[in-house]
Amino acid sequence: MAQLLTFGPPAAPSMRIEYSGPQCAVEVVDSVDEALEDINTHGSSHTDAIVTENMDTAEWFPCGADSACVFHNCSTRYADGYRFGL
Repeated sequence: MAQLLTFGPPAAPSMRIEYSGPQCAVEVVDSVDEALEDINTHGSSHTDAIVTENMDTAEWFPCGADSACVFHNCSTRYADGYRFGL
């Protein structure tokens, strides 16, 4: 899927950056299991989201993501650090 994208900014230097403005980092992977492995290995355990039309994937994602907040097809801004006292 990533090779189909013909637009966009350069790749993010790191997926561990918290953006304070209207920016985001998107990682395209081949499977939900690959995404969960990456999230659980390199994530902050704070907030993660999945964008998908597949309801089986949408239901599986929160079960496998080791995160305090997990969202489906919406912005992660609803769980900013302030809500956690950070």
